[in-house]
Amino acid sequence: MTKVENKILDFIEKKKEIIAIAFFALIGLLIRYYFRDYRTSDYNGFLEIWFNEIKEGGGFKGIAHYTGNYNYAYVTILAFLTYLPVSSLYSIKFVSVIFDVLCAVSIGLLVKEVTGRKQYFPLAFGITFLWPTVMFNSAYWAQCDAIYTTFIVLSILFLLKEKYPLSFIFIGIGVAFKLQAVFILPLFVLVYFVNRKFSILNFLYAPLGTLVFSLPGMILSKGGLSGFINTYVGQMNDSDMLTKNFPNIYYWISANHYELFNRVGILFTVVVLFSVYFIVYGKTKKLSNSQILSMALWTILCLVYFLPNMHERYGYAAEVLCIAWAFKNKRWAWYPILMETIILFCYFSVMFGYNLYLFQNMGAVNIAAFVFFSIYILRDICSGSDGSKEQTK
Repeated sequence: MTKVENKILDFIEKKKEIIAIAFFALIGLLIRYYFRDYRTSDYNGFLEIWFNEIKEGGGFKGIAHYTGNYNYAYVTILAFLTYLPVSSLYSIKFVSVIFDVLCAVSIGLLVKEVTGRKQYFPLAFGITFLWPTVMFNSAYWAQCDAIYTTFIVLSILFLLKEKYPLSFIFIGIGVAFKLQAVFILPLFVLVYFVNRKFSILNFLYAPLGTLVFSLPGMILSKGGLSGFINTYVGQMNDSDMLTKNFPNIYYWISANHYELFNRVGILFTVVVLFSVYFIVYGKTKKLSNSQILSMALWTILCLVYFLPNMHERYGYAAEVLCIAWAFKNKRWAWYPILMETIILFCYFSVMFGYNLYLFQNMGAVNIAAFVFFSIYILRDICSGSDGSKEQTK
């Protein structure tokens, strides 16, 4: 072997993590580039119309003419994009892709924090950035679920680091972009009671983060504070369907019973959440970092599987967190793959108009897997030890 070859190989050995990240990023960006021109019904029927309303109204001044139901923080980004000399399709997708990168980086940092192994970062980044629903959501569908999910992941990361004010601020920023970010909030209540590491006053940082990031939109809009509040109220009542293409327990229930099961479903979810939290509270005096991550994933899954009115994209944060969780629980590496396979069917149904007759069966598989997952993490917590430690040795 020549000296030049040795130097090249030494360089690759020293920089292998950076090279791996660059490789995954390049492939992921290339795939997203191929998606750039696709327009979905959501873009044609909503995003493009709202963008044009703002642009025709004068950019930031045009927020006063905005008629959509997106949160003020995201509307402010749309207003900024109207000043760029590119089409709304490209600029909107570009913002979402930026947050794909940030979300993948956040997952990599979370995996590093939970496992204590920095060498996992490139692979965690790569898997997340190349995860099919992550790519489809931003680059094909022009949706922005990566934004609030990034802040959910960061909130968990800083919770594990015991940087509590920042952790709550990140929750608030996530909520500023999308209401579904509140799905992680019950976890913080549980950790507050079990670990007793932070003051209840830290919860006040969350609404502060939401208000700060929503303030520009509130000032520029006609609705102001009332419009800000009405946006969230409207998002809680944006459907008269028990489930909207999300494979959960409601695929077995006719939409004709919406009024009944909408109320019962909410109460049932609260009971399930409280019951499991009560078991955890009674069985442990301290949740380890890996157990907090387990409960974060469990909490979001519980809410999207049992709450009514769930859309196919509302499980996005859980799908991404499950990747991080699998790095700590390697025997469960099949779980994020199963979850992703099922939700991809739902994505394809919406994006490509496929008629799928397997939703009820997929819902059954989802719930069955969730039950086994719940048993697994509860046994770990109730045993008084961190059962996942053994798997990372």
